[in-house]
Amino acid sequence: ELATRSNSCGRPAVGLEDEYKLCEDIPMCEKDRDCEVSDWEEWSACSADCFGVQEKRRKVLQFATGEGKQCEETSMKETRSCNPLAGVVAP
Repeated sequence: ELATRSNSCGRPAVGLEDEYKLCEDIPMCEKDRDCEVSDWEEWSACSADCFGVQEKRRKVLQFATGEGKQCEETSMKETRSCNPLAGVVAP
């Protein structure tokens, strides 16, 4: 014997217990917004008295949302040499 759950009126329920529908052409929940980065920080102190390195950084202020431009192609760190010896080529 097959048992059927009844509805609130005491009658057998009719139809599917769960029904799902594929969602198409739904607008994005988030608006398109490009990645935003901070201004560059100041150059760091030189790492050595001879042939050192300096660096400066910036940070992500806003990650991209929706179809906005991603941060992937944006440089977040730059380096440069510092304190070379006069007349000597850096290694």
